[in-house]
Amino acid sequence: MLRREFLNGALAAGLVAGSAPAARALRAERAPAKRGEAAASGAPAPEPASGERGPYLRAGICCYSYRKALAAGQLTYEEIIARAVDWELDTVDLTVYWLPQPDGGYHQRLRRYAYRNGMHWSGIAVRTAFTGATPADRARQLADAQRWVDYADAVGASHVRIFGGPLPKGWSEAQAIPFVTEGMAKLAAYAGERGITLGVENDFGVTQTAGQVLRYVRAVNSPWLGVNADSFNSPIDSAAQFARCLPYATHVHLKTQVHDAQGRVRPADWNRLFALIEAAGYRGSVSLEYEGNDAAADVPRYARQLSAMVRAANLRRRAA
Repeated sequence: MLRREFLNGALAAGLVAGSAPAARALRAERAPAKRGEAAASGAPAPEPASGERGPYLRAGICCYSYRKALAAGQLTYEEIIARAVDWELDTVDLTVYWLPQPDGGYHQRLRRYAYRNGMHWSGIAVRTAFTGATPADRARQLADAQRWVDYADAVGASHVRIFGGPLPKGWSEAQAIPFVTEGMAKLAAYAGERGITLGVENDFGVTQTAGQVLRYVRAVNSPWLGVNADSFNSPIDSAAQFARCLPYATHVHLKTQVHDAQGRVRPADWNRLFALIEAAGYRGSVSLEYEGNDAAADVPRYARQLSAMVRAANLRRRAA
């Protein structure tokens, strides 16, 4: 049976899952879920990752940290790359919202600039939705998401941060689940053909909490789909939600604040968050995403702190 025929049949039956090799890869790469989560989601719990080698981390920055300056035309993506080099960071997460339109070959020049400065992309961050109210709406949403996968490929990035999308007016979350699952499965297949990994961020709409995000990641069950784990976005006890996402993390957004168990905004304890990251065995970029109001003063300080903490974590791994 052709893969496309199999996928379409699985989608129609509501049994969206990866192929057998993909499922084996998923189980080999991911740590086990907490007890009881698999039964709640209806999907098998991933098997423990083989080889407890510990974390290996890269320090990065999200371009979103400078959203106001980028939106006002006061800062360029090249200048963010140059600052990341000065702060001894390893990666930049390219938030695409302020890219020039039309592109006019800008992505080629930006790719060259990053390479010539020894900077790697942790990925690109885009807006996506899979919650269109009609089949035509969802087809347009999928085509737009595929366009950004192609852009990541063109700029030389291997990761795309995605969202699930908001609920259409009058819809229940249960109504949206099959459509979101189908859309993510199709996008994961498309991205996988290009060697690009997707990370669903725990942010808003149908993918705000760890439980919501993990529902889709487990249902799609693809090695090309994981979680862009954010340490702040979940509205209640965000550190605990972050910990649930980390075994599935493809990228980490580290914030300077957290939500406590009552939903209040508190300063983040980075030592605690790093302990969670290391305990999960996560490997990859930890990217500062600053959401305060004084990026010019605060981002350099936090970036240097992050760089030092990542290097300390890697030294602990080597010494273990």
